Amino acid sequence: MVVRQYPRFPASFYGTLVHQNHLHKISNALDLSRKGCRLESSLRAIAGMKVDLLLFSHEEPTPILIQGAIVRWS
Repeated sequence: MVVRQYPRFPASFYGTLVHQNHLHKISNALDLSRKGCRLESSLRAIAGMKVDLLLFSHEEPTPILIQGAIVRWS
């Protein structure tokens, strides 16, 4: 059993990932925690890469903007 510092929760959101002024669709959101999220995108991400995220929830009309997120693993 893996014990995590921050528990992960199933998530359902969509959005856009931005890297070096290029937009990449977030194709699947898998989970969300207090310190991060796991998602699938068309971007071939590598650890250490900085990205911006624009996330949309089905329940909220206002998107969430996360600037300077760092890819931890891919």
